[in-house]
Parts: sequence; C-alpha cells; structure tokens
Amino acid sequence: MQGPQESEAEFMQSINVLKRSLGPTGKRTKVATKESFPWDVGIRLRSRGTVQSDRWRGKMSALAGDKLIAVIPVLGWWDQRSALKTQDMRFSLVVSVSGPGVYAAIQPRVEAASAAISVEV
Repeated sequence: MQGPQESEAEFMQSINVLKRSLGPTGKRTKVATKESFPWDVGIRLRSRGTVQSDRWRGKMSALAGDKLIAVIPVLGWWDQRSALKTQDMRFSLVVSVSGPGVYAAIQPRVEAASAAISVEV
C-alpha cells in the first residue's frame, strides 16, 4: 500500500522497475523507499500461504486522500505446473476500514465506483 508520505509516482516506481528512470549505464536506477505503515504482520510473514492478510492500526489522517494498493503476483506452487502458468486466475482483495465517521466519508465514493462495475451472473 502506498505509504503515508509517498507520492503516486514514487509508489509506482517502488513496485514497477519499468517506471524507474535509466541510469548512465542504461540500467534502471534503484529508488529510495519511503516509510510504509507499521503493519502488524509485516511483509515477510504476510506473504506465506494462500490467504494473505495484514493489519495496521493508527491515525485515520494517515489514510487521508487517495491511496494506491498494488496486487503483485508471486511465485508459488502453481508456478511449477506449466498448465497453470498461462491460465487466468481470480483473486479477491478485501479492505476493511473502521473508525468514527468512516462510512459517511467513503459511502459516496464507493457508490460511484460500484456503479461502474459490471458483474456477470
């Protein structure tokens, strides 16, 4: 997730090498990573298993504005099976935010975004 002090461009560069500028040698430069949220589980442990989850508790002001979330596939058991390498895979992303006034603050944006989503039945 985009950190509290990280711009959209910085976040995109941190997750996508192709968004980084070329150095004098023609290779992509490394970017300085900004401080992320202090997650309860953390990147090393959250990435284990099929269902991945983490939790952050803090001031809601750190979530103010539009924050980006990246879903990045990683290697796993499916990578060893050639038939699964090119198969489309479904996933779910569930984000829960709780606190005073959250529902009233995000309801209009969620309704507007969900109106644009079509679901096949």
